[in-house]
Amino acid sequence: MNLLNQKGFTLLELLVTVAVVGILAAITLPNYYAYTTRAERAAIVADGRSVYRGMVVYFMEDPDGSGGYPMATDPPAFDECTFYPLLNRTT
Repeated sequence: MNLLNQKGFTLLELLVTVAVVGILAAITLPNYYAYTTRAERAAIVADGRSVYRGMVVYFMEDPDGSGGYPMATDPPAFDECTFYPLLNRTT
């Protein structure tokens, strides 16, 4: 049998390919998880701000102020500073 006419991959070529793919996965997966965590945190903060602004609009449009708005208490029960720990997390 002639060695030059062989078709397919050698075991060494397959091992090198698997090793390269493993290294790439080891590099990219932690970055992907960190990215998704930051994206989820940003969505939470954006949703909270939307709720806050909606409550402000409701309070401003309430003619007699009897709507039971939580910021009417002293100190305010809810404001944008509530999200400060989420905005400044590093992990």
